[in-house]
Amino acid sequence: MSAGLLTEYLSPSGIDGSNYGGVNPGAEPPPDSGLINGLMTGSSFDFEPNMRYRLRIINMGSLTEFMFSVDSHVLSVVEADGTSLVPVNVHRVPIHVAQRYSVILTTNQTAGSYNVRAEMQTTCYKLANPNLNMMVLGTMTYGATPSTPNTQDWSDALPALCLDLSTSMIVPHIAMNPPNSTESVLVTVSFQQTFQSGGTQTLAFVNNTSWDADTTDPTMLQVSKAGIQTTFDQNQLVVVNNNITVVDLIINNDDDGSHPYVPRNLPA
Repeated sequence: MSAGLLTEYLSPSGIDGSNYGGVNPGAEPPPDSGLINGLMTGSSFDFEPNMRYRLRIINMGSLTEFMFSVDSHVLSVVEADGTSLVPVNVHRVPIHVAQRYSVILTTNQTAGSYNVRAEMQTTCYKLANPNLNMMVLGTMTYGATPSTPNTQDWSDALPALCLDLSTSMIVPHIAMNPPNSTESVLVTVSFQQTFQSGGTQTLAFVNNTSWDADTTDPTMLQVSKAGIQTTFDQNQLVVVNNNITVVDLIINNDDDGSHPYVPRNLPA
């Protein structure tokens, strides 16, 4: 993001000058379009007939949930964020920011070209963009010369809310019952207008801490230099536990939009 756009985004009037309608400080500006493998249109997948292909779907965006589908082809979801699942068949895969799914697609329909669709969910947006192209199209072809598809989207309605696959559909292939927790940590994510700015700046907060780049002595550098430590400044959101324990990490999102939680260097 350019310095000019960032200044407008963080200003009280917002990226579009509307003050977010007075109720949505920090609302993200919608994009003009999405991409499939780097292209708004023209991404192509050339397959062989009567084969089973594993498609790895990754949402590399910073805002939008996509509904991924292939016309006339059922997708069998077999993996979510690195966890193998009991296969479940769906017409569309909802995929939020930073999420990863693997699906099995079988090329068992009539030979030809089919639309590959990644449809953005406009219900996730708090601001409007009159130039938004919400449907990104690619082409899958097998058993024929690639051509412009005339296939139809699935007829079942899209969900009205920005939701993941139902938790009842996401079942680990190898069941693992977690041990009883001995500690709970509450994490609340929100967007707030800061007192320091007089209410003119909106930042993301985790509990009561927002991110600020410390180029001289960042937290991770402190840990790597000093090893295990238990004392940190108040402006650092660090949970310290000196024992081997099981922690319930409870994450609440106070924002009106959907935001992913992505752990680093540990499974969740």
